[in-house]
Amino acid sequence: QTTNIMSEQQTATQQQQLKITLYENVNYGGSVQVIDKEGVYATTFGVSSIVIEGVPPTKWIKFDESHQDKDDRLYTQGNGRLPNLVALKRPHGNNHWNDRISRVHVFVGGPPTDLENCTVLRHGQSGYTVGDGQNADLGYPWQ
Repeated sequence: QTTNIMSEQQTATQQQQLKITLYENVNYGGSVQVIDKEGVYATTFGVSSIVIEGVPPTKWIKFDESHQDKDDRLYTQGNGRLPNLVALKRPHGNNHWNDRISRVHVFVGGPPTDLENCTVLRHGQSGYTVGDGQNADLGYPWQ
């Protein structure tokens, strides 16, 4: 019985391990970049799909279009999967996030009050915010 309890505890700990996996191609294909610590990271290729694991539902990850805060930003709360960033809307430019992410911030305070340049995915919701007041739907809950 002790072995089973240890296994369950180890499994719970492993599930809480931070892991953000960026993929070069849609549907989790191509080159991979893994982020497993808090900090700010530059991407090494055009990102087309993302898997976020081990992030508590109260924590936020920020993805920047560029290294300038005035450009578009994607905020995600908690865990989730984005198999095709072409389908995820952004406020400006070509209006989707495929190949647009250049920098990742692990554990930020959340989106700003002015959402003009932001796409915001909230934990447990399929609907999301694009810019000031535009709404879109993932088709599945973000979690």
